[in-house]
Amino acid sequence: NPNPNPNPNTNPNPNLNPNLNPNPTLPSVVELAQFLMICRVNAHAILDPFTQESMGVGLFPTGAVFNHSCVPALDYLVDPSGRMQFVTVRPVRRGEELTTTYTDLVMQSTPQRIAALRQEYFFTCVCPRCSLAETSNPKSSAKPDASPNPNPGPNPSPKP
Repeated sequence: NPNPNPNPNTNPNPNLNPNLNPNPTLPSVVELAQFLMICRVNAHAILDPFTQESMGVGLFPTGAVFNHSCVPALDYLVDPSGRMQFVTVRPVRRGEELTTTYTDLVMQSTPQRIAALRQEYFFTCVCPRCSLAETSNPKSSAKPDASPNPNPGPNPSPKP
């Protein structure tokens, strides 16, 4: 029998919940959840250049390729035309990975940053700043860290 399920609108497996994907031409709930998570972890905040207040979020393919560091080499801004532009915020050595930050570097302590990155982006930060803090003081205080760069760039803007 070449087609064991001649009616594509019926559920061939009675153990599966038919509400998970009642129409096989549409994405399943799992596929939609995966898509939303991809959007969530790759979205970037769009901030007002003067007030630094959030104006929304955007998906920028170029911005999504940069890894996180708590000592980022780059910051970004979204210009009035909606293009993402990157600027260096510290000297960069030849061959060094260009990174951005996904979180608030100034107002959060190392444990707070590590916890926020785990919760929001599903990874444990092992950048030099976090690694140094963990090895030098594993029970570091909850005080915010000093900024890694006294001039953090034109738009210190973490991912939302």
